[in-house]
Amino acid sequence: MSNQRACFGQSLRTATPKLPHGLKPRRPIVAVLAVTLFAAGIAMPAAQAAPAATGNSFTAYSLSSGAAVAPPGLRLVPFHPVLDATAPVPSLGQTVAITQPDDASTGLFIAGPVSVTINGGQTDLRAGAVINERTSGTSGGLTMDLIATTTPPPVGAFNGFLLASFSLGTLKAQTEFTNVNSGSIAFSSPGTNGCYYLSLVLLESGGVVDVRTLPAGGTPETTGYSEFGFGQSCPAATVCTRTANSTCLNSSRFQVTVAYDNTATGAGVGQVLLFGSTRAESDESAFYYFTDASNFELGAKILDACALTNTFWVFIGGLTNQGWSLNVLDTKTGNKKFYGNTDGVTTVTTTDTAALPCP
Repeated sequence: MSNQRACFGQSLRTATPKLPHGLKPRRPIVAVLAVTLFAAGIAMPAAQAAPAATGNSFTAYSLSSGAAVAPPGLRLVPFHPVLDATAPVPSLGQTVAITQPDDASTGLFIAGPVSVTINGGQTDLRAGAVINERTSGTSGGLTMDLIATTTPPPVGAFNGFLLASFSLGTLKAQTEFTNVNSGSIAFSSPGTNGCYYLSLVLLESGGVVDVRTLPAGGTPETTGYSEFGFGQSCPAATVCTRTANSTCLNSSRFQVTVAYDNTATGAGVGQVLLFGSTRAESDESAFYYFTDASNFELGAKILDACALTNTFWVFIGGLTNQGWSLNVLDTKTGNKKFYGNTDGVTTVTTTDTAALPCP
């Protein structure tokens, strides 16, 4: 697929002065069909911290994708759970080998806002849409599975614990299920207590066709995603570590990471922009790219305004219409904030003057 989808939904940031004159979004947008964040029923405002991931009760989610918008001719079909006899019957709790497809090349996507709510022995998996852009229908055996891994899934092969699975049935060509909701289904914790990354994985007859690793709701890590605790809490980092995708601002007090998501190239982690061999990072600001090392996508600034408002201020601006989630972790206090932009919506400036408390 060559074009990103336009998406509409609840604003996750505060509109302030426009970007400098002449700066344009990365790609043109054409809106065709939309499913709102409210319709999916899982929107969370960027300024609201998610529940702490302690024990086996928490919500993992993505701020980076809004409503799914289909190309012309793609038909919206309300989702109703089905019993699909051709779907493989997984054994929950088992270790599974997953081969992630290269980018979004399969024609099948998990789209729109996504969330995973876990409460004890039950879970609820949700997605704004599951889309089939192929010219032929699925062969059956289409399932959405929840996978836990000790490292965030890269492009390629990885192993993980199968925590939950439910059948989507058969999806006709040029059709999408909307408001996908598993309801309360059986859930199995990983075999060992610990901190894990969570991914929603779309399988067709047991083969992986899309992977959405969840960046928000837990403890932000230098990977750009969040960790979630099973049988324990996941402590926040007390030291900021600079990596290719993690920056350290305000005397290395604040760790900032970015994850992006679109259905043209898939999902991934924002990388620190380089000018030659020099990182585009100062003590207050950092700049990131997504898929092209020469293409600036997003910038973040954290200002010490303790003398004025007894808070740190967060400013975010970008030249992109891709979806993104930005995590800020205060390594001194463990406080965290999540911000996001919906896929297909041109990024506007965020000015959060009450982002994180001092000292």
